[in-house]
Amino acid sequence: MDQETIWKTLERLGAIQRGHFKDGDQHADIALGAFDALTDPVATDSLAGELSELAGRDAPDVILAMHVWTALSGLLVAFRAGVKLGKPIISLSDEEGIIRGSRPLNAGGRAVLIGEVFTQRDVSLARAQVEQAGASLVDVVALIEDGRAEGVRGLISFASHRHPIATCPMCRDGHPLTESMSRNASTRS
Repeated sequence: MDQETIWKTLERLGAIQRGHFKDGDQHADIALGAFDALTDPVATDSLAGELSELAGRDAPDVILAMHVWTALSGLLVAFRAGVKLGKPIISLSDEEGIIRGSRPLNAGGRAVLIGEVFTQRDVSLARAQVEQAGASLVDVVALIEDGRAEGVRGLISFASHRHPIATCPMCRDGHPLTESMSRNASTRS
């Protein structure tokens, strides 16, 4: 998939919204929406294929997926990427800052965290879990790299879509702020 197709697919599946949004102390022309992987399983599978290509370059032994009820679609994408790579999947659940794996990681193993979008907290907790097991987190790949977590490679990036309020091109062009109709990355912990 080329970048334009990925953007259009993620927008169609609700992962991103276009508009003029307040994003912390900046403005953005896109915001995270409610990604629905089940709306179009073929498109979701194609996106998972793109993620598996990114993750496969690091020759992982296992795929990690953050299991958060609000991010079930991210878990589905990680599962499909694991299927495409022929690698087992370990679901990580965050229970008030204590991370638990659905099964143990093997010492010396190479893990890749795959999902929809990750916060710095997600990455830090996954890294701690992997290192505690004596394994290594060799990569973090996501559908969307929102610029808030270090070391995440995404199929798309929000970086060029955020602007300081004083120089926001949408404000300059007179576009009013848009009310986000679904979750926003800045509200996810």
